[in-house]
Amino acid sequence: MTRAVIFDFNGVIVDDEQLHFELFRDVLADEGVALDAAAYHAHYLGYDDRGCFAAVLADAGRSASTSVYIDALIARKAMLYQEAASRSLKFFPGVRESIEDLHSQGLTLAVCSGALRAEVEFALGLIGVRDCFATIVAAEDVQCCKPDPEGYLLVLKQLSVVDPKLTPALCLVIEDSLAGVAAARAAGLRCLGVTNTYSERELLEAGADGVVGSLANLRVNAVREAMKPALVLCRDLIFATKIEGTARAVGRPARVVGAQGAALSLIEQLRPSLVILDLAAGNDLVGPAAVVLYRAAAPPSCVLLAFGSHVDVDALEAARLAGCDVVMPRSKFSAELPALLSAAGSST
Repeated sequence: MTRAVIFDFNGVIVDDEQLHFELFRDVLADEGVALDAAAYHAHYLGYDDRGCFAAVLADAGRSASTSVYIDALIARKAMLYQEAASRSLKFFPGVRESIEDLHSQGLTLAVCSGALRAEVEFALGLIGVRDCFATIVAAEDVQCCKPDPEGYLLVLKQLSVVDPKLTPALCLVIEDSLAGVAAARAAGLRCLGVTNTYSERELLEAGADGVVGSLANLRVNAVREAMKPALVLCRDLIFATKIEGTARAVGRPARVVGAQGAALSLIEQLRPSLVILDLAAGNDLVGPAAVVLYRAAAPPSCVLLAFGSHVDVDALEAARLAGCDVVMPRSKFSAELPALLSAAGSST
């Protein structure tokens, strides 16, 4: 279940990534530093103004640039951005309607952006959705830009005041950049990528839990049920990493859990459609008594799937009798995992 949605701003709400590149390029050109579109897209997109200017200047051999000097570049770019935005600022189709729908249905909304606060406030006010957002974290609020998770961690702290019961597992981030996806994942947040700037493959490889082509029809029911993760109860970190990779490849998130208390808490919070139990993990985590607890906590539609060694017939049968819907040997599980994950995802 999703209770809060955290939006990136540039490239998600406003269609201005090209404008930002052109302004960075022009301001830097005045300083004798060249920046082309390919380099910007590959190395600097997703940074805030300070991070981008500092990185480009350092890469150009200007690493001794002072904070005061960079502040002047940021101020010049901000002035040019305001001039351009006041003339014409593009928004992605349907994003205003999606924001209004999510807000009206009780989801808590926030923005976490590397843009300057004035730019965010101006744009949200322009389309009449500023009051939909409980909090905004902008460039001025953090020391480190994305891919550092500082901004998202600050959003979580601020949202916990609005909703004391909110946990990272109940939040969904919407990002368009690779740096943004990395920041969300580093903060322990689920992340939905939107292909406004990077491809589906690039976003998934960066760590996005799922990818959509547009936010135009993003409505509350879809978000509340978005990307219900498969919970993986496993203590073999190598095998768990393989399961996570397979899940990501089919557009499903997977959360690895190694303790019974944490597993029960996540089952109650996330209402998953699939719980995977590695019977090699030990009785305290996946034994029959634990399975009974998981079955009682999980929604009726949730599939409990246990796998184990082909010679461990007794453990597989005990898991079935305790409440697992599906039991299978490890070799079969590995072969059928992509189909199992896809089927569970389509049932949410």
